[in-house]
Amino acid sequence: MQCFRYKKGFNVKKVLSVIALVATVCAALFFTNNTNKEYKWVVKINGESFSPQQFVTAQLQSCIEAQIFLGEKNVFESNINGMSGEDWINQNSIYLLKKYKYVTDEVKKRNLKFTHSTKKYIESFAKERWSDVESLYTQNGLTEEYYAQYLKSSYEEELLFNALYSEGGEFAVSDKDITEYLNSNLCRIALFCVPKYNEDKTPFTNQKLENLHKNVIDGVKKINSGEDISTIASQLINFAGYDTKNPINITYISSSGINVGSDILKSVLGKLFEIETNECIFYETEDFYYVFQRMELCDTQVEYVCLKQDALFLMKNKEYEELIKDACDNMIVELNQGALKRYSPTQIKMIIR
Repeated sequence: MQCFRYKKGFNVKKVLSVIALVATVCAALFFTNNTNKEYKWVVKINGESFSPQQFVTAQLQSCIEAQIFLGEKNVFESNINGMSGEDWINQNSIYLLKKYKYVTDEVKKRNLKFTHSTKKYIESFAKERWSDVESLYTQNGLTEEYYAQYLKSSYEEELLFNALYSEGGEFAVSDKDITEYLNSNLCRIALFCVPKYNEDKTPFTNQKLENLHKNVIDGVKKINSGEDISTIASQLINFAGYDTKNPINITYISSSGINVGSDILKSVLGKLFEIETNECIFYETEDFYYVFQRMELCDTQVEYVCLKQDALFLMKNKEYEELIKDACDNMIVELNQGALKRYSPTQIKMIIR
C-alpha cells in the first residue's frame, strides 16, 4: 500500500500542494523557447553540470515563489530578503538545483526504489493530468515524457523523506508519537443543527422551545449511550418541522483552528478536543441548537495510515528541510557567468496561454 500527501479529500498541506502543482505546470515554459545551444551548462554543483533548461526551470519555480510572497507587486521592482528580485531568483534557483542534486544523490546512495504500484500511480497521474497541460507543453516543444519526469523527481523527494522518518528509518518517528500528535492536533466530528424557528421564519412558541430543549438534551444522552447520531438528528429535525435528508455533516478540525471557518466551531473548538471519542455535546445559539459528536479519525485503516503520513510530514518537514539546507551549504558551486547573463530571470515570461 502506498500513501501520498497529495491525495484527494482532507489534506493538511492543501495550500502547499496547490503551489507545487502550479510550479509543475509552469516548469516547462522555457525548456525550448528560452534556451539554445550557446551554453552547455549554467551552474556546476559538486562537479555535476546543470543545463540551461534545468536552470530556467528552477528560475520559473523561484519566480512563482517570489510572486506568491509579494502578492500583486512586480517581482523585479521589489526587494526580497534584502536582495533585488532578480538576484533573489538566481540565488534561490541555484539552491533548488542543489536540493535536487542532494535528493537524487541520496536516493541513489540509499538504493531507494519506488514500488511497482507507486510507479504505476505516477504514470497514471501523469497521463490523467497531461490533457490539462498538453497545449502548454507542446507549444514549447515538449512531450508528455517531460511532464512525467518532473513528477517523478517530486516523488523522489518524498521517497527520501519516508526513508528517513518512517518506520525503520534513520530518524524514525514512533507510531505512538504520531498517534499522540494526531489526537492532540486533529479531530473529526459529526454535527447537525436544529432550527429554533419555523420554515416561514416565525419563532417557535415558548412551549415548543421548551420541548425542543428537552428533546435535544435527551437526544445527546441517547447518542452518548450508543444510539446513532443520524437517527437522533432525524428525530430532532423532524420535531422542528424540517426535512431530514442528509442531516449530518462530517468534518476535520485542527486544534490551531487554521481550517475552522465557522464561528460556531471556533466557539466550541477547545471543548471538542477535551471530550472523548464518540462523546456528544450540544451548543445553543439564539436561532439554533448545534450537536457535535467526536468520531474516530478515520473509518478505515487505509485512511488512518494516510492520515498518519500527513502528520509525519507536519512533524518533521521543517527538520527535513534544515537537513537538506545544511548539506546544500557545503556543496561546491561553479557559475558560468556568461550563461547567467544570457539566462537572466527578467527574460522569463509568466503568461500561460
